[in-house]
Amino acid sequence: MDYLFQVPSAKNRPWKSYFDFIVVDARKPLFFDEGTILRQVDVNTGALQIGTPTGPFEPGHVYSGGCCDVFTELIGAKGKDVLYIGDHIYGDILKSKKRRGWRTFLVVPELQKELDIWMNKRLLFERLNELDVKLGDMYVNMDSSSRDKPDIKDVRNQIRETIHELDMSYGILGSIFRCGSRQTHFANQLCRFADLYSSTFLNLKYYPFSYMFRAPPMLVSEIE
Repeated sequence: MDYLFQVPSAKNRPWKSYFDFIVVDARKPLFFDEGTILRQVDVNTGALQIGTPTGPFEPGHVYSGGCCDVFTELIGAKGKDVLYIGDHIYGDILKSKKRRGWRTFLVVPELQKELDIWMNKRLLFERLNELDVKLGDMYVNMDSSSRDKPDIKDVRNQIRETIHELDMSYGILGSIFRCGSRQTHFANQLCRFADLYSSTFLNLKYYPFSYMFRAPPMLVSEIE
């Protein structure tokens, strides 16, 4: 932390002054379950002091370990009063949401690249959507009594070629959010457990504390 904050803009301000409470070595996701013993850290030697703190957290002090129950009790906030920011979908977001009901903010550094490709390759996304619609239209006039099987080979090949071209735009490993026109497992978990997500938490500084984030409404698809 000294290394990160030893910059001219910090004006020799100590890093501990940026935080109200400081807890290290939380050992997530164990922190959200039984946790470990909470100890105060001697900032001069790095050694853990004997005994467990029982009073409220003191500003400027560093604590080690603990568990979610003790932490929320000492800071006087729990559930939806907490916005938890993390960069790990399982150790940070999923555990804190399912077990503690916290609001969650997932940091996804790869998101910036994903958005750049989305803008540059938008025509491919549109073509893939058109092919999906075309594939559905080939079955639109059929029902359970239909015996003629539509020839979807050409459309299916076009979909595969478009998906391949799109995947190559992301590199060898492809996109972490999409596989063709479908969501990846990571994207599905992100939508379920992350209230907010961004490429960096610094984007929050452009919003007031009273700002209300809302997801766009989504219509439920109906099978006709």
